[in-house]
Amino acid sequence: MNQKGKKYLKVCTGVKKNVLTRSKDTKKYIAEKKIKGKYYSEAFYSLKEAKDWYRTFNEFSPTSSHLIKRQNGYCEKVFSQVWGEYLKFQSGRIGLPSFQKLKVIYNSFDTQLTSLKVNEITTEKISDFLTRKKIDTSKKRYSYDQELKKLRAFFNFITGTIDPYFRSPINRYHFEMGVIVKKEDRKLKRKVLTTKELHNFLNELPELYRIIAEVLFSIAGRVSEGISLNIKNVDFLKRTITVRDVAVICYHSKKVVDTKKNTKNGEIRITQVSNELIRKLSRLEVNDEGFFFHKNGEILSYRNVQFQFDRALKKLGLYEEISGTHIFRYTSGSIVRNALGIDYTMAITGHKDIKMAQHYGKLDVSEKNKASSVVLDNILKLTSADLSV
Repeated sequence: MNQKGKKYLKVCTGVKKNVLTRSKDTKKYIAEKKIKGKYYSEAFYSLKEAKDWYRTFNEFSPTSSHLIKRQNGYCEKVFSQVWGEYLKFQSGRIGLPSFQKLKVIYNSFDTQLTSLKVNEITTEKISDFLTRKKIDTSKKRYSYDQELKKLRAFFNFITGTIDPYFRSPINRYHFEMGVIVKKEDRKLKRKVLTTKELHNFLNELPELYRIIAEVLFSIAGRVSEGISLNIKNVDFLKRTITVRDVAVICYHSKKVVDTKKNTKNGEIRITQVSNELIRKLSRLEVNDEGFFFHKNGEILSYRNVQFQFDRALKKLGLYEEISGTHIFRYTSGSIVRNALGIDYTMAITGHKDIKMAQHYGKLDVSEKNKASSVVLDNILKLTSADLSV
């Protein structure tokens, strides 16, 4: 078997092979064709027969009786039962916060959806679910994008492991249905600090949290990478920080429950930092396990950092304008990109995908507007000077 765990293997366009077939007299080539939104299929002993059928079959063919009766698959397991199988599949494959989030997401589904059999979940059922949820939605909710994305991944799991005939009932119109407040109606927060804002922000933080902020800024790091900084990952002579042994943060309590060896994308990166930061770290007293940032021996929680960062932003009058704990990663990425280029941004953020590095390192609209205005204003000044001569 070429693909482990796969029952069907694609042979060519419209034809797949049942690779689990044992008996010689079993038809093992399955040809499938979609015509005007309906799916038709037929099984054959030989590949040639299957290819001929796919090439010549149409809706008026005498074999139209082979219309797949259940166009949404044949799985009669209940949604809630398959979700349990999905959680077992994801256990150990994704991080703890993401796994806990799956459980939280499941609680947002109502029994009218979770009690359905898989082959009963149609496009209309998803639309009905969204209609019910929007009636009782909270004021803080902007959309149901997260629920729909998790559902789509769940349905893909069903197609890949349980029923190859199952088609995900979610389409782009559901994402439009799930919107409660349009983006243009929302007050989108900035993610990048100006140099002056960065200076003022650092000055408003208590000493320990200022050092955390300086670490995050220097390594373009996530909070989970900063609060778990261990003395074994700091080279005081070479002035480098190795980003690894990252905190695993509980989705509910936001406390550090463990550490994992690698970062979010599995990479370990080494970052050069300033003499001043190294000096500050050398003065800190680590706990018994070697962690710099702790309170009575226990690693600081995500909420500890979030509270101090939000408090500083409120003092500066920036809380309603600037997004919270990820600002240092965005700010560092933007500064490096503008000064050195996208390759250097990828090096400091640790991204493998250039699109993600561009996402983190780009200027927001307001900053682009300001920069554009300066260029245009300089041209006008030159024009005015020419006219005055």
